[in-house]
Formats: sequence, structure tokens, C-alpha cells
Amino acid sequence: MEGSPENPLWEERYTYVEGSPWLEKFVDRQQTEYLFDYGSIEGPRLRSMTIQHSAGAPRWGFFEISYSGSENECNGVLPRTIQMGTNPEQTWQLRYSGTTENLAPNLLRFMAEPSRGEWEFGYYPHPHPYANKLAFVKDPTQRQIEITAYDALGRPTQFQSTPASGQILWQQID
Repeated sequence: MEGSPENPLWEERYTYVEGSPWLEKFVDRQQTEYLFDYGSIEGPRLRSMTIQHSAGAPRWGFFEISYSGSENECNGVLPRTIQMGTNPEQTWQLRYSGTTENLAPNLLRFMAEPSRGEWEFGYYPHPHPYANKLAFVKDPTQRQIEITAYDALGRPTQFQSTPASGQILWQQID
């Protein structure tokens, strides 16, 4: 079966906030609506998204984003929490590098998942040759992946993985 402009195989609809490029509503081919709500901190920032069937069926999904208004915390540009649904226990917490660290500001440093603990992201400091590139990722069980070298295009070329004991589990070198 082939579609045509007169008889499309499916249809998607996009509605924008009047007079702006911001998406207000998207309806996919299964008639699922995605509703976007924006707040204003230095311009529009996505505040929440609701997912429901366009026939008015109960809400399938919902998430809400909150931003920090503090000048020292990402200037309100990056999300601080993302809550899935209406249960506050389903909230992700995000923290970023600040001006007191020897890093570029606003690099993701910590992410706490609901019921799992915190992930840590480390970066090479200034004036290291790999300044602001990812140096390690540590998961909530304290297992860690370290990136020890990058190529001229900025791609990781050497890394190793260690469990909480510090013993090297796996290592790759050029």
C-alpha cells in the first residue's frame, strides 16, 4: 500500500506557541498527544510534558522539570530535577560544575536516580590537555570507567573499568 498527498499512510500534527518556535502540542500517528508547557527563566524553558490519548483517555505519562534560579547554579538554564509522573519518589536530581571548580561551568557532575543512588561524572581540569573532557564515570555501586586518553578528534582511545575494590576489571589501550 502506497501513500500519496491525497491519501497519506499516516498523519502527525504539530502545534506551536503563538508567535514563537516553541512546540506546544505534537500528535503522533497513533493519536497520542504530547503537550508541552514552558516557564520563563531567561527565555522559555520546558517545564513539563504530558502524554495522553487525543480521545481524552487518562494520562499515560507526565514529567516535570525544575530549574535553579540561583546565579551560582547554571543560571536557571539547566534542569535540576526531572520528576516522572506525580510521585515525588520518581525524581532524578542533577548537579553541575560551578565556578569554584577548575572546570568549565555547567558540566554534569552528579545524577541521582530514584531508588538507585548517585552517578558521578569527573572531568579533566584546566590546564590539562584534555581539559573539560570526561575523565571518569562512577555508578552508584562505585564501579568506575576511566577515560585515560583521547585522539586528535576528541574521541576516547584508552579506558579502563574497575569495581569498587579498585582492581582493574578491563582495560583497552591503543
